[in-house]
Amino acid sequence: MSAPDLNDLPGLCLGSSARRAARSVMRIYAMHMHALDLNFPQFGLLVALAQLPGRNVREIADRVGLDASTLTRNIALLERRGAVMGEGGRGRAGKLLRLTPAGEALLQEALKAWRAAQANLVSELGEREAAEMRRSLARMHDAALRVAEKMDL
Repeated sequence: MSAPDLNDLPGLCLGSSARRAARSVMRIYAMHMHALDLNFPQFGLLVALAQLPGRNVREIADRVGLDASTLTRNIALLERRGAVMGEGGRGRAGKLLRLTPAGEALLQEALKAWRAAQANLVSELGEREAAEMRRSLARMHDAALRVAEKMDL
């Protein structure tokens, strides 16, 4: 592959394209969840805790794809809201997390906001293109993991 003209680089760079798309898409979800004072990582955390109650921070971090420090910060915010409670030991491997009744109610409201955001995006793309986008993003994710593994990162 020949060196691209610097003016073409933003359109050719997979990383830049992925970041721009992610920011635009996440903005739609953020706008829908704004009234709940909930960000998308917190929404993902609520979903993971509903699916995996009684798991520790490390297990939840692996599930939602967040680093442990970002997850810990969002857990603390949700604990202060009374949506999440931690029981047991200390640290990332010890404290077991679960949704409180308030957290379960917040998740139900957040799911309504998520469905609206999802419907808006799918409506704009069309069902077929949205499905292909999910498949393409999964292939991109898998390819990046393989490249990272080869580079021993």
